[in-house]
Amino acid sequence: MSIPAFLRKNIVAVIGVVLPLLLVLLLAGVRGIATLTVPEPAHDLLLASQGYGDRLLEFSVEHGALRIRYLPPPPEAEWPWQTDPRLYYLDVARQVLRPIAIELPRDPDGRLSAQPRQLELPELAGLALSADSVAPDGYRFEPAGRYQDGLFGVLFGSGYRRHYALVKNGRRIVLPDLADHHDLRPVGWVIAGELEE
Repeated sequence: MSIPAFLRKNIVAVIGVVLPLLLVLLLAGVRGIATLTVPEPAHDLLLASQGYGDRLLEFSVEHGALRIRYLPPPPEAEWPWQTDPRLYYLDVARQVLRPIAIELPRDPDGRLSAQPRQLELPELAGLALSADSVAPDGYRFEPAGRYQDGLFGVLFGSGYRRHYALVKNGRRIVLPDLADHHDLRPVGWVIAGELEE
């Protein structure tokens, strides 16, 4: 039996297979084209990680400037696993996470200070920030994760894999340099200025 004769004889089966495949290809093409038309992110981002234990720092954006308030831990709450909070500058063009040094106030005996106070970071003084959850260019910072189950997870190690992404209109830019950080949260989008070296 020739191919044209087979197609004429089984036209319903051929249509039943070809139409869903064409629909899948069409939808994939539309989504691919839509994500290609979304411009690259234009705004860097400040991210904070509080670490384990008590929250020692409170990050906020007031009138476009970063404010960091040190909150002393209660005397009975100094845990051996306490980790210092960290601040990071995400350069979105290069997808590089740069740590910003924060010196926690300490008493002369080396213990954390018992007095709350404002902390200043001169290298961030020239930045204008926005505390909005969405950047001026429309991107959002989103944490995401997934479990590795199934045969692949059994053979190569299962577990929860956390990653972060910048998302806008169906475009998702996964930030691989951030995968090792478990509790990052956005502090503010950089809308003007440069990070001082």
